Amino acid sequence: MLKVVLFTNSKRGIGILNELKREKYITQAIFFHKTIKKNILEKIKNDFNIPIFEKTNDSLKQIESYESDIFIVAGFPEIFDKKFLTIPKYGVINLHAGFLPNYRGGSPLNWQIINGEKNLGVSLIKMNERIDLGNILIKKKFRLKDSETIYHAHKKANRLFERNINSAIKMLLNGNKGEKQTTKKGTYYHQRSDLDGEINWNQEKLKIVNFIRAISEPYPGAYTFFQNKKVRIYEVEKTEMSIKGTIGRVFYIQKEGPFVICSNGALYIKSYKSEDNKAIKSGFFKNSNSS
Repeated sequence: MLKVVLFTNSKRGIGILNELKREKYITQAIFFHKTIKKNILEKIKNDFNIPIFEKTNDSLKQIESYESDIFIVAGFPEIFDKKFLTIPKYGVINLHAGFLPNYRGGSPLNWQIINGEKNLGVSLIKMNERIDLGNILIKKKFRLKDSETIYHAHKKANRLFERNINSAIKMLLNGNKGEKQTTKKGTYYHQRSDLDGEINWNQEKLKIVNFIRAISEPYPGAYTFFQNKKVRIYEVEKTEMSIKGTIGRVFYIQKEGPFVICSNGALYIKSYKSEDNKAIKSGFFKNSNSS
């Protein structure tokens, strides 16, 4: 019977645990990172009768003791060293939410939406010591509608991982090495944080819409500044009206609005929240470094 250890910090791991159970594989242990959200940790503990541990610098001997066949990394915020990768008999499968060789590195789903991709991709790879440079076992794409956000992208990506994890496992068991990658082809993106979330109103409407979609729930949301107060913008809509003016200008047309001027027209701000909980009135959105 195949023996697996899972490393996860997200909902992605919950779906994988269900698939491993369905295939009657033995999940020996689950390791999580200290940054895991409490609701995810509680769900794993409540739904699965599997030993679960926080991974620390002292976990290596315990992990080695399992003599596992395969490790699966499903949304785990840590770079593993070469020694770790040699522990399981058949290797380590990483579930990477980017279509390799492009979208290596951090926040791949967010970056795909920001870049205006209509078809987003995920990859199941055999990990090596280089970040997202292991052999590609399986690549899949899915359609993200214009009305959908990063929340929907995560759900669709996780379903693809669940549907393909068993095929990736069988590839390793059968000695299939997958598609080799090189550093000459592909692109790396950095891990995003809230520091990257400020809206640039000088961009075109579509780019701003995609930017806001890409970092909405479950992320904190894109933001801007109005009268020196941070305002989170959760949803905007393109308007059919031809509206032009000074970029960053916030205004109402009679009682309809607020609208904000971008480089090629205006957007209707459908959902927002100011840090002082006040409604946005006519004025200007400014960058944090503006005077």
